[in-house]
Amino acid sequence: MPKMNEFDSKVVLITGASSGIGAQVAKRFAKEGARLSICGRNEERLTKVAQECKNLGAKQVLHVVADLQKKEDIEMIIEKTGTEYDAIDVLVNNAAIAKIGGVVDTTWETFNNTVEVDIRAPVFVTQLAVPYLEKSKGNIINISSIASDMPWTVAVVYGMCKAGLDHFTKTAALELSKKAIRVNSVSPGHCDTMIARYVNLSEEVLTQFYENIRLRNILEQKHLTTDHIADSVLFLASDSASMITGACLKVDGGSFLLGPTPPADLPMQVVSAPQT
Repeated sequence: MPKMNEFDSKVVLITGASSGIGAQVAKRFAKEGARLSICGRNEERLTKVAQECKNLGAKQVLHVVADLQKKEDIEMIIEKTGTEYDAIDVLVNNAAIAKIGGVVDTTWETFNNTVEVDIRAPVFVTQLAVPYLEKSKGNIINISSIASDMPWTVAVVYGMCKAGLDHFTKTAALELSKKAIRVNSVSPGHCDTMIARYVNLSEEVLTQFYENIRLRNILEQKHLTTDHIADSVLFLASDSASMITGACLKVDGGSFLLGPTPPADLPMQVVSAPQT
């Protein structure tokens, strides 16, 4: 774990920070006294997260309402962060899925929206952040998913994009090593985020879904939480991981070892979820 005061006043940029994993990562860095730049589409939720981060000890919090599907908004995120801090020490690419669907029912719009948010945005946010990260000898953590190499029939495009993100992580690690920038990814298993609650399931079935997931977590059959993901991100961003780059770290309680999840066969429909 990080040394005492390691992230004190360091600048951490987190995309998709208005809810779920992104919000929890922001709060975790806030407890370490970091200066934060957080972005998301939902202004109300993002403002709430920003205030929570201040209350938890963040030295400063910049929150930017932005849509990762828009080139000008991606440019705005970096521009405002640069203007406010003139630095980026850690970049957390936490692009969230826009829509999910299977092979047969995925629409043209579903495909484009998912690709734009889950793979195109991290590439170009990274590209624009590199000059700052080179100056700080900083690092990047991409939020991937165990879906990157585990078939999930209701999220084929999402899985494709996360597989692409893992490849990008390794390639970027190789290229950016010349600039002393480390690049890693964290691949969470299923945890109870807002996105999971936008599937077309009753509360009863959704409860059973999470119970099935808990039973597949071979480490004491505990529920995986966003806290577990945030702790892993903090570790990879710290000097304790100074010799780790190009790694795709699974944080899933070991459920990946059991193969594709049975809940993948539940009768879910193509749905829209809010981009954080």
